Amino acid sequence: WNVSTRVQADVPVIAERAMYWLGRKAGHDAVGVTAPGRSWFMAEGCTANGFETWVLLQNPGDKPAKATIAYMNEAGPQPGPEVEIPANSRKSVNVADALPNDVQVSTRVTSDQPIIAERSVYWNGRTGGTCENAVDAAKFRSVLAEGATDGGFESWICIQNPGTSDALVYITYLTGQGPVERAPLSVPAGKRVTVNEFEDVGANMQVSARLNSTAPVVVERAVYWNGRTEGHCSKGFLDW
Repeated sequence: WNVSTRVQADVPVIAERAMYWLGRKAGHDAVGVTAPGRSWFMAEGCTANGFETWVLLQNPGDKPAKATIAYMNEAGPQPGPEVEIPANSRKSVNVADALPNDVQVSTRVTSDQPIIAERSVYWNGRTGGTCENAVDAAKFRSVLAEGATDGGFESWICIQNPGTSDALVYITYLTGQGPVERAPLSVPAGKRVTVNEFEDVGANMQVSARLNSTAPVVVERAVYWNGRTEGHCSKGFLDW
């Protein structure tokens, strides 16, 4: 079964979902969202070098929904499928069906009914995987607390510009030795840009990042280690 979940409570609660596979040698988790929406954005995604990317859509409502998926990569906007989601059901979309062997893929989902969107990424024969729920809007400011370039860790910042105006993104790395300002980064409208933190701060660093943009963008951070056998991702704090 492909399963989505809805949790309802008579008092406020917090819900999170954990998944394990390969005899619990791999896993990921995500927190729930508080409400469905008609627009969702996901900055991270890759279908090259053994990576799989899936867009997961839940329709918790009593009416069928028609969702339109649009992708963004280094070349700009790319068309995706239209997905019919019956009431109270779930659909999965393999991004490689539209964009095979693509290193950088971001996703925008729009729907005629409120739905929920999440993205999962797997690699190395699914020995590693990450997931993250989508955000409902691009933001001018984002903060990413985690990041490392030591001990075999790779840290990447994925930036999606779903708007019609080019964005100039200012990244400040917060390290144990103090702040490091990166040269302003241009993220053209409708494109996805990826930043390797190692190239900006060098090796053997513990790194956080603060991003300010002249136009709203969607930001995620991906970290890999052990030769990319393991990894995780986060959309960080979207506004502060």
